[in-house]
Formats: sequence, structure tokens, C-alpha cells
Amino acid sequence: MDKGANKKRINYILLCAVILYVAILIAGFVGRNILKNGSYDTGRVFDYCFAIVMILLALVIIAALIIIEIINSKLDDLQTEARQAENAEEANRAKTEFLANMSHEIRTPINSILGMNEIIIRETEQEEIAEYAEDIKSAGETLLFLINDILDFSKIESGRIDLYEREYESASLIYDLNNMISVRARNKKLEYVSHISQNIPAVLRGDKNRVQQIIINLLTNAVKYTDEGTVTMSMEWDEEAGALRVSVADTGKGIKDEDKEVLFEKFKRVDLESNINIEGTGLGLAISKMLVNRMNGEISFESEYGKGSVFTVVIPQGRIGKTLIGEYKKPTRRYKKYQGKFTAPEARILVVDDTKTNLTVIKGLLKNTKITVDIAMDGPTCLDMVKDNTYDIIFLDIRMPGMGGDEVLDRINKGGLRRGVPIIALTADALAESREKYLAMGFTGYLSKPVKPEILEDTIIQFLPDNRIILSDGSKKEGVIERNQVEGLFMHLGEYIMSENEPALASMLGALNRFEFPGIYQEKFDSLRAAFEVRDYIGMKEIFAEIKKAAHATGEQQ
Repeated sequence: MDKGANKKRINYILLCAVILYVAILIAGFVGRNILKNGSYDTGRVFDYCFAIVMILLALVIIAALIIIEIINSKLDDLQTEARQAENAEEANRAKTEFLANMSHEIRTPINSILGMNEIIIRETEQEEIAEYAEDIKSAGETLLFLINDILDFSKIESGRIDLYEREYESASLIYDLNNMISVRARNKKLEYVSHISQNIPAVLRGDKNRVQQIIINLLTNAVKYTDEGTVTMSMEWDEEAGALRVSVADTGKGIKDEDKEVLFEKFKRVDLESNINIEGTGLGLAISKMLVNRMNGEISFESEYGKGSVFTVVIPQGRIGKTLIGEYKKPTRRYKKYQGKFTAPEARILVVDDTKTNLTVIKGLLKNTKITVDIAMDGPTCLDMVKDNTYDIIFLDIRMPGMGGDEVLDRINKGGLRRGVPIIALTADALAESREKYLAMGFTGYLSKPVKPEILEDTIIQFLPDNRIILSDGSKKEGVIERNQVEGLFMHLGEYIMSENEPALASMLGALNRFEFPGIYQEKFDSLRAAFEVRDYIGMKEIFAEIKKAAHATGEQQ
């Protein structure tokens, strides 16, 4: 409680004491008069009653003051809690803004490195150079995943970790792990050994990047805390658990008994006196444990101080087919010549970014698509180009000096310049809520930097008009959205309908208008568009309810 509240409480106590003192004086005065006039008789009842009433009145006043003090104390506590909540909210806003700024500052140069490296992969004719570039790509993507988790601290704190499961080759995972850690071990003059069981399935299903992140954290720690000797990775398939079992052993410093309980805490670094020169944030093991828990796996360790440690993780993964990896051998050729997904010689897009290297990267990545790529490095130039030209897609950077992407979008919409053109937010802001934020602003889509070539191509295929796309097999793009994609799109539309988010609805309806929906969904989409034209949100909600009912009836709702 603050000084003001304490002073107020003292004043209440003094006031209660004064009231009680005055009441006792009055009662005493009345009592003395009674004694002077002789012993008790019925004629003096009033005097007795008056004395008692005065004392009771004083007690009532004191009780009322105490109740008022209790209420005021509660109000002070509530106000303190409200101030603390407001301060916490302000701190969260500051943290989010800081992370967004750091995300932009760190991811922007990574975007340049990975983008230029991808162009080297695509254009080099020397296989050895291409393989070096693939190694750079692998290490860069791993670095990017680590940065993403550190920057998106709110996601780490809340445990909201997204998993993106897909099929992958176990040999590719092993190669990447060995490739990334062997260099660090070699730099410290350590021996790195990997024991790979032949019973591991050749193809697994899961989030390869997260699995790799967990194991890399363990391997990196082993190398960091080992000054001489060996770091050993052992990997096998646990048939009963349906999981990869990976152990990382080292001959390093080991862990003191008193440090074992806090080993997985965030930002906790143990035995600082001995490890003062070892770099790190103290997040690696905390993130690994959280990811393992998210995958319903297990992580454990054994350690003896001065002799070394063994960390073991059991990570459930899907098994695809019956083929086993057999005797693991380093792939002799990982490099595959880039094959584009499409060409679009009649398409024209505009890319707006204040960093010249980013523009060079995107133009380089799209060179083989034959798309005409116009560029602008600031908002006013973008507005002038949109006025004078017709574009199929606009990629618009959010953070630009002067006029930011959100202001450019607002001026395009208010100036009637959009004309149904999809506008994609291009940003290095990789926080968990970023996509929803930009869609709510009225952007058609969201593309995170560093730009992944395959996602860039998929985004262009999704939003280019049907007659502009020629797929790599020579066929034209089908304008029909597959049935298994429909429910997800309409559920997303439903969020905007229920919240009556007009800018987001206008953007999404405009972008989807170029597609054809299967079955009754085309009719429902046309009805939604018609209702939106007159801003009939009640009608839109009724149509959305019918769509949900139809999806339930066919058992296809996502």
C-alpha cells in the first residue's frame, strides 16, 4: 500500500479514538451527575439511557468508519491491481513493438542472404558450388527458426507453438544435423560421432524443422560445454512408441546436482562462474522441452559433474511405408536443379520495398516465370505507378520510411485505385498474430520475409488471374477451388462476417471473385457478394449459417 493510504488509515484511527474519548467523557459526566443526586431511581433512567446511547453511538460511528476504511482499502487494492494490469498491458505492447522492430531488423539481412543464395542455387552450373549453397541454405533456415522462436517471445511464453507436419526423408534430417554440428565440433577440435540405427524408417511424417531444432539445441549445447573429447549423437526408431529416440552424449563439464532442477527454465544459465565465456541466451533447453511436450514426447538427461552429460529425447513421428534407412551414408548428391512451377509471360506485378536488395531478390526469384516485375522503393512512387498502370498483384512492404505500407493501402482504397487487385503484405514482422493483423487491415494476403521461393510462387499462382498462368506441364491453371479447400476459406470469411470487418471482407471477396467454387458453394458465394454490396450483415450471417450446415451435412467441415 502507498504512503497516501497509510496516512489515511492513521487519520481514521485517530478520529475513532477522539470519538470514543468524547463519548466516554460525556458518559462520565452524566454518571457523575447521577452519583451527586443520590442512588439509582426511576427518575434518573433518562440519564442512564443517555450515557449508554452516547457510548453505543460512538461505537456505531467507529464501526461505520472501520467499514468505510475496509471499503477504501479494497478500492485502493483494486486501483493498484488496475494500475498493475495497465502497466502490464503497456509493457506487453512495448515488448510486442520491440520484438516487431527486432524481427524486422534481424530478418531483413537474412532475407538478403537466403534470397541471393537461392539465386546462386538456381543459376550455377557447377554442382559443387550448388551443394555449398545448399549447405548455406540449410544452416540459414535453421538460424531463421531459432530467431523466430526468440523474437516471438509471446508465443514461447504461452506455449502456442505451431507444427507444420509433412513427409520428409530421415536421411535428409540426419545429413543436416551432421553437417551443421560437425563444423562447430571441428572448430573446437572435438571429435563428433554419429551412430545411426538401421531400423529408422526411410520416410517420416512430422515437423522436420522442429525436430531438427530440438536436436540441434542439444548438439550445440554439447559442443559449447565440452572443451576436449567427444560429442556423440545416437539415433534409432522406437517401434513401440512410434518415435525417434535420439541421445546426445558429451565428455564435457557436466551439471551440478543443485543446477539440475532449474536446467529447463527460460533464460537460466547454470554454473556461470565456470561458463562465463560461453555464449548463449539460456533459451535453448527451455524451447526444446516445450517443443518436445508439444509433440507429446519426452526429454530427460543424466549428468555427472566433471565427467559429462547424456540428453535423450523421444519424439513421436508418423511412419510412411515400410522401407528402412538401412546403413546410413552421406547423400552423394543432394543438389537438384531448380524446376519452376509456372510461367506467366502476360502477367504484371508491382513489388514495393525500401530495401534495394529485397527487390533484387524477388526479381531474381521470378526471372524464370517471365512475369513483368515493376519495382518501387517508397509509398508515393507506388501510388503514382498504381495510378498509371494496371497490375495483377501488388506486393507491398509494411515498414517503409515516410509513408508505410498501411497508409499506402489506405490511400489506394480511398482513391479508388485498387480495382479488385490483390495486395499482399510483405513484411519481416513474423509475430504469431501478424497474419490476422494485416488481413484485418484489408490486405489480401501476407508474405513473411525472408521470402521462401516456393511460398512466393504459390502465392502468385493463387492470386493471378486464371488466363495468366501456364503451369510447368504446359496446362493452364484451373480456376476451380477444390472441395477440400472450400470449407476452410468460408470459415475464414465467416470470422470477418461475424465481426463485420468491412475492409477484410471487401479484400477477401474481391480476391476470391476470380475463382469458381464447386457445387452449391458458388451459389452461396454469389449470395454473400450480393449481400455485402448492400452491407446486409444479417443476411450474410444467415448465408454463412447455411454454409456451415451444408458442410456439416457432407462431413467435410474443417
